[in-house]
Amino acid sequence: MRLEQERLDNFQSRMNEWVAKQGFLFQIRYGGSVDGSRGSTAGVFLSLLARLCIVLAIAGVVLVGVLFKRVDLPSFRPGLNEDLTAVLGCEELQARGIKHRGGILEINSVNATGGGLSFFEDLELRGFKMQMGIGDGILTPWKAESLSLQSLKVRIKGGAETDEEAEQAYQSLFWESEKFKLKSFRVNRASLQWGYSESNRGSITGAHMVATRRGDSWQLVLRGGEFSQNWLKGLELEYLEAELGQEGLQVHEARLRKGDGSIGFTLSMTQGGAVPSFEGSGKFEALPLDAFIDEAYGELVGGTVAGAFSVEGSTNSQAGFEMKFDVQLDEEKDLVELREGLPILRAISTADRVGNHKKLRFRSGGFQLVTSEGNLNVRELSLEAPRMMRMEGNLLFRLPTSEEVNEGFHGGAEGRSMERFKLCLLYTS
Repeated sequence: MRLEQERLDNFQSRMNEWVAKQGFLFQIRYGGSVDGSRGSTAGVFLSLLARLCIVLAIAGVVLVGVLFKRVDLPSFRPGLNEDLTAVLGCEELQARGIKHRGGILEINSVNATGGGLSFFEDLELRGFKMQMGIGDGILTPWKAESLSLQSLKVRIKGGAETDEEAEQAYQSLFWESEKFKLKSFRVNRASLQWGYSESNRGSITGAHMVATRRGDSWQLVLRGGEFSQNWLKGLELEYLEAELGQEGLQVHEARLRKGDGSIGFTLSMTQGGAVPSFEGSGKFEALPLDAFIDEAYGELVGGTVAGAFSVEGSTNSQAGFEMKFDVQLDEEKDLVELREGLPILRAISTADRVGNHKKLRFRSGGFQLVTSEGNLNVRELSLEAPRMMRMEGNLLFRLPTSEEVNEGFHGGAEGRSMERFKLCLLYTS
């Protein structure tokens, strides 16, 4: 009996060894057939279960590794470009320098060309970073909860050819893709440009921007950088808070600075469609005149002014924006200074050889300054330089005509006709 048991044990051992070599599925089907006892079957089952767990663990590790390293796969970049193209509604998009490290997806640059469904003409991103989960973009949507950009440059559409196209482009700002959930983003240096001509062109350059989605609208906060609109140039953007909603753009608060001067205003979109319209108003204090006048005329006119202003117009019309500044000089703080380079002062100096007319400082009075269709008009001018002069009349800064440009280039009598703006002065004593 003892010899027979040893032979049986030896046979079973060799049989189990042989079964183990036949593969996993064979073991499941026939592993318990060598010995019909319950103990043997349970042992085989536990052994197979342990092996199954090991196989699943190895497969899980491999899968996680593939998911983490999938940014290096040839198929990843086209898929990401496709998802970003859908989110932005653009015609063409190219992402370059894609990396994944520490749970963060990094993209060196993204360049996009707008299409009929996009809100922009062209767009450029640098230093793109966002959180990237293991299954984002495959098992689950992209969750851009903390997207950040080093820089953003975008030319925003001023309007469209039809109201339907304009509506589609504007609504692309609020569309949420099933594959890409964007809740907020932060930009270290944002540069935005709008308008297509001198009469409606404006920009914000180098501002820090934070955008947050709240329901069906975007809340925007910008700080720093430079603001320009029409004739207003080189103003420091101190703070701007705006909302992009279904009813259009609302600028709730904006503060600008130039030297010791400041401007504050609010702005609302009053009409959407192909030719969107805006209205706004604000106040300014101790604002240098070189905020309005081209740098070429800094040697002719200077000083600071204060008052209130209004703005209305469109980013997609030839008339553009009309800005009206009602100026009233504060005798203790403000002045308007005319300098000897002005032809009128040269003429007065020739006629009056006793007085000094190299600089005239007007400390009381006021005027209305209007920018429209690329021109700057000074209306209802009434200024007084104590014991020197009272000036009433109008000033016009405008683009030179083609004849005046040609005359300047050919060495005409008035060399300043070569400059960007031509000064016309109407003087009434």
